[in-house]
Amino acid sequence: MMEDLTNLENFGIDLKLESEEAEMFYCETLRQWFMDSKEYLTISVTDREFELEKDGELIGIVYIFDSVLRLKPIKDDPVEALLDMLEFVAKHHKRTIDTYNYLSEDEDASEKLLNLLNGSFESEESEEEAESEGDSDDWEWI
Repeated sequence: MMEDLTNLENFGIDLKLESEEAEMFYCETLRQWFMDSKEYLTISVTDREFELEKDGELIGIVYIFDSVLRLKPIKDDPVEALLDMLEFVAKHHKRTIDTYNYLSEDEDASEKLLNLLNGSFESEESEEEAESEGDSDDWEWI
């Protein structure tokens, strides 16, 4: 099967993202979805790249570069991961873009978003603020 998929990395999905920040948000949302909905272990490599692992086996690397989403296969048969990635795009692409656009229009939310994506979310918030954000519908699906 791998012979058929050796050039898989040459293909991708143009997500039509307009900035690196949008790519970062999309990648993190996709990474979380793989963990929460599909029970993969995901390991961030960069802010726009993560490894996919299932049942203790490294399957591939998912990454976004120049707005194009790709899967670099490591496992002999990455078809399940590829289909899962396509499922995310088909079902959640528009909502992910809409959420990013909504958050980036609000200056405070945008700053918090960038801090989250950069892994440096300030812990200066009070516990009440953190709890109220945790209850927010805007962050529920991330």
